[in-house]
Amino acid sequence: MTSPRPLRDRSTTLTRTAGPSARPRRRPAAIWLDAKTMRELGHQVVDAIAERLMRPWDATPILTAASPDELAARLAEPAPEDGRPFDELLRRLDRDVLPFMARNEHPGYFAYIPGSGTWPSALGDLIASGLNMDVGSWSLSSGPSQLELVVLDWFKRWIGYPSDAAGVLTSGGSAANMTALACAREAVVGAMSDR
Repeated sequence: MTSPRPLRDRSTTLTRTAGPSARPRRRPAAIWLDAKTMRELGHQVVDAIAERLMRPWDATPILTAASPDELAARLAEPAPEDGRPFDELLRRLDRDVLPFMARNEHPGYFAYIPGSGTWPSALGDLIASGLNMDVGSWSLSSGPSQLELVVLDWFKRWIGYPSDAAGVLTSGGSAANMTALACAREAVVGAMSDR
């Protein structure tokens, strides 16, 4: 087995690759951040979200749309070769992306399905995304997988389903509807793997 190709020396942070004969290799500084920097960037994001959510209702329209041409003019560019300062990216996001969306949190927003999220759920998403949880396998994330089973048990009791009912948490309404249709199809015609 060949040793992994060493990365360019951009950092003094070392990590070990898998295997008993693995050599230490360096983490690229552009990807791996120290805890202080992670906290600083996280605070910038939280501050930006809180500022946007706390804007007075009459400060911006409930829905601001732009044409594909206008947004392409704002956003289209070649893929960058190097990273950019994070605060520059946040400013651009605030100027060129976020103004062109519905304010789901606005009390006058009555269109479409999604409502406003909650701050605790946003922080839960931050935890799940920040740790990149993979709940597709018990061996990879037994703690989060068990938490999913607990939440499903709550739903079963609230809805009145039997204790042996099963389910899964999905990413949203569209995935939930597709999952329900697939389950209904298999209940009527049998498992697709049999055909």
